Amino acid sequence: MTDSSDPSQNSSVNKTIIIVLSCITVAAAVAATATGVAGSVRKDASLKCSGMKVVLRDSAVNRFLTPADIAGIIDRDFGGYLNRPVERIRTDRIEKVLAAQECLTEYNAYFTSDGVLHIEAEQRSPAIRLTDSTSLWYADMDGRCFKVKEDWKPSLPCILVRRPAKDKRWIRNAAGMGKWIVEHPGWKDSVSGIEADTDGNITVFLTEREESFILGQPEETGVKFGKIGKYLDRIADRGKEYN
Repeated sequence: MTDSSDPSQNSSVNKTIIIVLSCITVAAAVAATATGVAGSVRKDASLKCSGMKVVLRDSAVNRFLTPADIAGIIDRDFGGYLNRPVERIRTDRIEKVLAAQECLTEYNAYFTSDGVLHIEAEQRSPAIRLTDSTSLWYADMDGRCFKVKEDWKPSLPCILVRRPAKDKRWIRNAAGMGKWIVEHPGWKDSVSGIEADTDGNITVFLTEREESFILGQPEETGVKFGKIGKYLDRIADRGKEYN
């Protein structure tokens, strides 16, 4: 029987453990590097990029960018990829290029075994437009502002702001107000203008009405528009529904 208390044997065991752990560490580092080079497909030196396929999962709803736009951005900011060895193309760097596009919220770049570079992306869903009368932005429910191509203008409520919209909480609330208005067609058709003063207080203007309605901060939108509706129903426009 071997005496486990023998110091020389314990030293041998410790060396063995250290060597094994070192090998595991090196193998993990190599695997991590390989993953960052070109995605999930195991590459060989002869495989070259044969083309690119871009899929915008929400292109039927949001049209900020087209697949051709995405391809052009990658050509411009990443460089050539066609006919390059796949093992030398860093898909993680391509994703950094996509991350710089403010209207994209999700993106993924990977290769398949035929050498095709696949780009999958999803665009942000705007809930409101913001303008200072010279520039136009869109904002989503996360409070993110982004610009889009001028040739696409979705039908969304627009707020004329008197100062740059930098308060993310205010932007989220304003986007929530825009979403609420869109979800209530009676109000969507009736609201002719929305303005925000330098403190972020909202004033609403209605079609064919001389009154303006000061709502304060863009919070509790349903409650505030409900009060406007009661005023119009009981005092001004009896019988007309605002839903």
